[in-house]
Amino acid sequence: MTALTRFGKLAVMGAGCLAIAMGIFLITHSFALPEVEEGFALGMLATAVMQSSMVVSMLLVTSNIDPEVAVAGILGANLGTTMTPLVAAHFLPKDKGAMEVASLHFWFNALGVLTLGPIELLFHPLEKLTISLRTDFAPPLLAGEFEWWKLLLGITLIAGGMRWVRRFAISTQGDTSGLVAGVLVTLVMRHSSATVITTAAMNASNRLTIILGANIATTLSAVLLALNMGVGMQVAFTHLLFNLLGVMLVLLFPPIRSLLEGLATRTAKLAVKSPPVTLLVIALVWLALPAAVIQARP
Repeated sequence: MTALTRFGKLAVMGAGCLAIAMGIFLITHSFALPEVEEGFALGMLATAVMQSSMVVSMLLVTSNIDPEVAVAGILGANLGTTMTPLVAAHFLPKDKGAMEVASLHFWFNALGVLTLGPIELLFHPLEKLTISLRTDFAPPLLAGEFEWWKLLLGITLIAGGMRWVRRFAISTQGDTSGLVAGVLVTLVMRHSSATVITTAAMNASNRLTIILGANIATTLSAVLLALNMGVGMQVAFTHLLFNLLGVMLVLLFPPIRSLLEGLATRTAKLAVKSPPVTLLVIALVWLALPAAVIQARP
């Protein structure tokens, strides 16, 4: 009876994930956005298969496709990149610590896609904010001239922003070091999933902020690649702003942090009790469903 109950809970969780995905499918259809829907599915599937959201993001910003479709693909990549740590957590020590870290990564990205994603896809606030980057911005280093005041101003703004976050974010100790570690490790390893898996194996105390830092870092390679590329720059900076906005919301609003931790704990408890069902749900949501959406397109 207990085993059946556990199976039932996991089945309900899987059905919930499928329902959410189908909800996104229906919303995009209701607004006549089939290309956006396909872009999202393609970004999710490509990242799940290639196991690198960085590579998929870099391909999208250099592909010269419609910005709306590229942004949808990047949002799909944000969700697709959570698959690898969830699968890897099953092969780490058999306790819920590793799965909690992987689940925390999933829920941060999933809630961002499910709440901020539809706003961006339907009303394009970040895309409009970055539209001037198509033509108005030419990086000095690539344009053949170097202006020190811009470099110093940029460094000052970044330093000031970090101090502001550290001063006003209501959070636990070690958040700054966690963010920095997440950014640096991901930049070195060139793989946010590797950072999450390492964090899961170590079960680090500042695991959430490491994940937040990894999500910031995963956008930076595409930003550097897209410098002076017009539409590519717009897409890359939209991705950066999207992830930064999610990080700021978590740091500044403790209830969001508590929600993420609670969801991760409950998901981990269910996942470690029935690994076969969990892996089946992962295969359906991350691989079969987006493949079906792409295949359904004429």
